[in-house]
Amino acid sequence: MRAVIAVVVRMVLGSAVLGSVAAPALAAGPPYEGVWDCSGYGVLTITGDTYDFGERAEIAEVTRDGPAYILTMRDGYTVAVAVQGRTLNWFSPESGDSFDCRRTR
Repeated sequence: MRAVIAVVVRMVLGSAVLGSVAAPALAAGPPYEGVWDCSGYGVLTITGDTYDFGERAEIAEVTRDGPAYILTMRDGYTVAVAVQGRTLNWFSPESGDSFDCRRTR
């Protein structure tokens, strides 16, 4: 399943995201943590252990695939996110949906 997700993430997020991505400072959390405005879809908030996109869920596992992070919730729901500058690319392998979000905090 992870291999399929990795291939789809690369296809959806594109080569711009697969280019060089600056590594976060050691003291900082992962680059996807924060509050994101996903125009037309709502506000997404991700912390070290929670994912809230209208419904709060606990993150059970985070794996890295190049510049993308695969977030797996306790209920098994999985999303892939990749950050480039102040933009978060969001992808759901379940639905095939993808969109861009802008960092607000």
